Amino acid sequence: MRVLVAIDGSECSAFALNSVIKRSWPKDAEFRIITVVEPAYIQAPFGGSYVEPMMELQVEFEKYCREMISEKVAQLKKVFPDHEVSGETLEGIVSASILDEAKGWNADLIIVGSHGRKGVNKFFLGSVAERVAYNAKCSVEIVKQKADPEKSMQTDGQELTVPKNDETESA
Repeated sequence: MRVLVAIDGSECSAFALNSVIKRSWPKDAEFRIITVVEPAYIQAPFGGSYVEPMMELQVEFEKYCREMISEKVAQLKKVFPDHEVSGETLEGIVSASILDEAKGWNADLIIVGSHGRKGVNKFFLGSVAERVAYNAKCSVEIVKQKADPEKSMQTDGQELTVPKNDETESA
């Protein structure tokens, strides 16, 4: 089984990765963690005076994403030492890049987090998870829980957020 986990450094993507960590997987399971950096579209209406600083920010963001992926791959390898774990930072349109990677890597399952945006915010910002689920050629799991800062767990020095358990809250 090949599991592709798409993260973006957000709280909801932390839940997606936590959902992988908290369950048992078949012995042949392989994991691939990816993030996608969209290219910067810089318009310089004032003679290009903002282009250089924006490009520097883009380079720093790409560096941050590569470091984040390296950390998450190392974290997953500690939890699943007998499984193959890889990661990569991609560049492109987020949903298309996730779908292309899933197809090229021959993923059996894509796991993504959802910000849970609704209404106008969803209309303007779109939904990567929705586009991936609709267009993927394999199964897609969308993790929708919201974080509870009072509940967390430690895994090899990495703090991970644990989703709320609705049953214990109502008891």
